[in-house]
Amino acid sequence: RPTFSKEIPAQHQAAERIVEAVVAAARQTGITAQGEVLQGRPFEQILQAAQGRGADLIVIGSHDKTRISQAWIGGVAQKVIGLTEHPVLVAHIE
Repeated sequence: RPTFSKEIPAQHQAAERIVEAVVAAARQTGITAQGEVLQGRPFEQILQAAQGRGADLIVIGSHDKTRISQAWIGGVAQKVIGLTEHPVLVAHIE
């Protein structure tokens, strides 16, 4: 079993690859997009990044299909929606 210190960098690298692929796909369609992998409380990091970048839109991805998982993911989205003036798009990924 990997140690905690080895798990975090591996997860961070995997997340960076996913974000890079999504940003590249958006740019291929003509959308100006930026992405970043951050650590911390998700809704706080999302809000800070959007404010710092002057974002026009916040996109939050969700791949969970169960009602319970959607409720939890929805909690992050709800906090972001409730605390930002930016429009928010929750994208369900299959």
